Amino acid sequence: MPRQIAFTEHEAALLLDAYLKMLSGEKGRMESVRECSSQLRQMAVNAGTRIDDVYRNVNGISFQMASMESAYQGHTIMKPATRLFTGMVFLYRNDSARYQQLLKEAKDMAGIKVDNEAVFMAWLAENVSGEQLSELYLAFQEIEQQAKKVKTVRTSLYERLDFSSVKKIKASIESSKIFKFTHKKQWGRIVSAMNYLLQFASQKAEEEDQKAAQVVVPESAKKPEIVFAQDNGMVITHKEICQSENEVPIAVGHLDTTTTINFNRIESMAFSKPTALSYFGDVKPETSWKGLYVDACRSLLEDYPEVFSRLKKESLYGLGKTWLVDEEHLQLLAVPKKINDTYFVETNRNASDLVKSLKWLLDECSVDYENVIITCISKEEKNVVSTSLPASVSISQKKQYYREDKENFYHWLQDDQHMAEGTCRSYVSAIRSAERFAEEHGLESRKLYTSDSKVAKATADELFTNAEFIQHNNDQHNRFRAAITKLLTFYGSDWSPSKKQPSRVEEPRPSKRSEVTLDLTPYTTILVEHFPKGYRLESALDMKRLRRYYEELTGKALDVDQAQIESTIRDCGIVYDGRLYMPQNMLSEEMKDQILSFIDRCFEEGRSAVYYEAISRNFQKSSSTTTFTIPIC
Repeated sequence: MPRQIAFTEHEAALLLDAYLKMLSGEKGRMESVRECSSQLRQMAVNAGTRIDDVYRNVNGISFQMASMESAYQGHTIMKPATRLFTGMVFLYRNDSARYQQLLKEAKDMAGIKVDNEAVFMAWLAENVSGEQLSELYLAFQEIEQQAKKVKTVRTSLYERLDFSSVKKIKASIESSKIFKFTHKKQWGRIVSAMNYLLQFASQKAEEEDQKAAQVVVPESAKKPEIVFAQDNGMVITHKEICQSENEVPIAVGHLDTTTTINFNRIESMAFSKPTALSYFGDVKPETSWKGLYVDACRSLLEDYPEVFSRLKKESLYGLGKTWLVDEEHLQLLAVPKKINDTYFVETNRNASDLVKSLKWLLDECSVDYENVIITCISKEEKNVVSTSLPASVSISQKKQYYREDKENFYHWLQDDQHMAEGTCRSYVSAIRSAERFAEEHGLESRKLYTSDSKVAKATADELFTNAEFIQHNNDQHNRFRAAITKLLTFYGSDWSPSKKQPSRVEEPRPSKRSEVTLDLTPYTTILVEHFPKGYRLESALDMKRLRRYYEELTGKALDVDQAQIESTIRDCGIVYDGRLYMPQNMLSEEMKDQILSFIDRCFEEGRSAVYYEAISRNFQKSSSTTTFTIPIC
């Protein structure tokens, strides 16, 4: 019997969603199973997979649902939970935003597939003559063949027609000297074809942006009042500063600009304050994000009580993050707010998370974003003018960040500094570890997360005069120094370790290596895709290739010496006989399937354990052509 294809994380997200619908009583078990089976089969068809009557059929999904049930309940009920299903349940309970994103992607993948090629060709036919269309069609075939060859597309040139994907394909085509040489005569047509594809993608992106931007702005938001803030807490408005509408100010201050929240592109809400909530045209003034969130929940509850009934069950009995409860379970919330006589919501969240939670609620209630409009003011530094500006208005040159909780530091790293998610987590963790070190070693100043930047700076200075901490930082490749430097930048302070270091420990010197070690993602991607047979350490040729691929992937030159780079990328894989191998490339998919089948057979024959040595010996015996790049040990 052919081996069943393993579930992907997107399929697991759909299966968990089906189980949750059954658990909440929204649908019966068989109805949920049938719907999930239909979705998974459609997903495979959309991906170009040939399926038969058995593939993800109702019987199979019913069986897998039992495994998901075991994962959700935490113990085996009928079928043991798989590692993937257990991980998906963990994600649902601990990172709801990530799970919802996966589920959304999965539903899109399982939806009715749009024929991008037909849409594009119809657009092209309106912009070129019939003769040109035929010539361009042939050019697109050549482009698609090359794009598949270099793996910038998987199945079709038209599978993703967003601007960034098309731009990447164009760059790949233009950078291939061999392709240019072998297509000298057609090169003009190929360039023209790529330009048309790029034009279509650009036009499509503009149309989507216009749709997202079509929101109604309340009258109160159309002409925001300019506000200048003083150090003593007093506020001076534009009307108080200017004697007439024709006067032009001449000072630097904090300008409160009024904006409307775009639920399709939620940005950081740090240093912002809501002014109004419009719910289906009913406008209500707001002064705090928590108050706005509660008001929005009240309005949604009035119109969609059945949705809130379901969500309360999931919140109480889904073992995830509890956010919606009744009075009986009020103690489960940290900062509960009453939305009616029955329901209470959690408000112990920052502004960004509250807005994201509201967006999720709108999706759950199937409310179009254009019917819920939020206006807010955010402080920005502007050069603003007034011939009559009072001397007491302070001049601020830098945007100051003072926050004592680590969440705001994390969001600042991610949203303001555009750092990778893993790096953000690493920095937040490093700060906590540094504080623990200060506490355990009895340092005089021990706080880094604090509203007083002077305290944080004093702690940083004291840490970097401690020989043991300096050595710890060196062992971690300057991880603590990089994190603390970022934290103090977040607070608005320039900082570097004191030069008065203990004589027995060298002062950690700033180097480009810390930048290399922070995020291994681009290196991992390059090593997996472009070095399937391993990266030769100390090879000038392989280093040259690595630098070129890095620049293509990130758009930035890798201006770091070879020794530092190779020291960093050793953490990405396994070094054997002078080469760095990526675990993902050590075995082909076919070999993985053969090994798994061998292990299954061993257990079916009654064995209680299978050792690495037995696997290696079996495959070395079975075929002279089957060898491992690196011995299994």
